[in-house]
Amino acid sequence: MEPVSVVCVTALAGVSDFVRNAFGERVLTRANEAAMLDIEAIEDQNCFIPHLTVTSFVDAISKLSGEEPFNDDPNVRGRLGLRAGTTMQAWAGTLMEPFVIGSLWGNLSDNNQATLTSTGTTFRFQDNLQDVWGEVSAGVNFFNVSQTTSVFAKVDTTFGNDITGVGGKVGMRVAW
Repeated sequence: MEPVSVVCVTALAGVSDFVRNAFGERVLTRANEAAMLDIEAIEDQNCFIPHLTVTSFVDAISKLSGEEPFNDDPNVRGRLGLRAGTTMQAWAGTLMEPFVIGSLWGNLSDNNQATLTSTGTTFRFQDNLQDVWGEVSAGVNFFNVSQTTSVFAKVDTTFGNDITGVGGKVGMRVAW
């Protein structure tokens, strides 16, 4: 599971009003469209949104207001991992593939940042990505060679200096 950088929506309180007053309703509407989320509608909620959503919102404001856009460098990550598993018969006609995966992830890019300034008020958005983190996963696939479906389950745990997390996936694959 890849870590996702998030921003608490309460950090954005007042940003929509600021954009509307500084650049107009049209810029705010187009920025919300670029972010694919109406930031103003959730400002008073207790939730988190992906950092990429905030970055898209701020980048759109920058471009629409005639300001110089911030750096559009890609965020590059690298991964070195090892998967070990086996295939065995679970019951008549059904194969089971248990596996474990160990991965070392690394951020190969600089931190992302954007600054929005108007009428003396400055909003600065920045993430400080962790440079290296690890991930350990375990899972199992069940399938029947003569059928077109399979089911799977996977659990991931992520760890690092300032990151910990557990996630999981359960699903079904269909081939046609």
